[in-house]
Amino acid sequence: MKKTQDISKLLEKFGRRGPVGCRDPTTLPTIDFLCSKEFVVSESSKAAFDQIIEALKDENINMIGLWGMGGVGKTTLACEVGSQAPKLNLFDKVVITTVSQKPNLERIQDQIAQYIGFDMKNEQGRRSEQELWLRLKNEQRILIILDDIWESINLKEKIGIPIGDDHKGCKILLTTRRQQVCRAMDCQNVVQLDCLDDDEAWTLFEKKAGLDDFSDDSIKILANQIAKKCGGLPIAIVPLGSALKGKTYHEWQAAYRCLEIRCLEIRGDVP
Repeated sequence: MKKTQDISKLLEKFGRRGPVGCRDPTTLPTIDFLCSKEFVVSESSKAAFDQIIEALKDENINMIGLWGMGGVGKTTLACEVGSQAPKLNLFDKVVITTVSQKPNLERIQDQIAQYIGFDMKNEQGRRSEQELWLRLKNEQRILIILDDIWESINLKEKIGIPIGDDHKGCKILLTTRRQQVCRAMDCQNVVQLDCLDDDEAWTLFEKKAGLDDFSDDSIKILANQIAKKCGGLPIAIVPLGSALKGKTYHEWQAAYRCLEIRCLEIRGDVP
């Protein structure tokens, strides 16, 4: 959290506004959101992707948990799974909704319902969880991605999602920062997504910053130090590298100094 706040301030200084690692809560995800543009291929992400796909193929698994620290790329990986699953003929429909730390259950229901062409509102006001449950049972093969879960949720009673014996064709992929949530939600398959290693982090940062063999060595030295301060988090590496692309040595130096000072302040080494 400290790093993303620091990087947000740094990006603003270099002309890019907007918080790092935050999605607009009012934005309704669509199938267009499920794309590969932001998917970062690393050893960890490739292994996690393969594990999830294999679990989705298993008829005995209906709940899969993907966990890892904030900013490591869980949402992007889940979207990549959602994009590839229909192409692999695993599902007819893919639904994605963000749960968040303070879930709005009606909003979650509305987003799920919109994907399947079902209106949660009727003449009496609002349809019940049972009605959504019955409608979802009509979907022969559906994958529901519940992104950013912080606490265990009773999917049937609170939202209206049929799983397990209620509906073998409905599977859940949830993402969370907390491994214990996967256990509490009775995930039969739990997958961890790790940070990028040093080499992977540098390769990604180098690409986003537009650096190559012909780049100024003094800039590359600073770039390498800045990349290390991103802690292997794609959510920090991508925007920061992009913001510094084409900048002068002095601008790179200023960026490094900003991060260095903030790191010292966090450790309490600067009054």
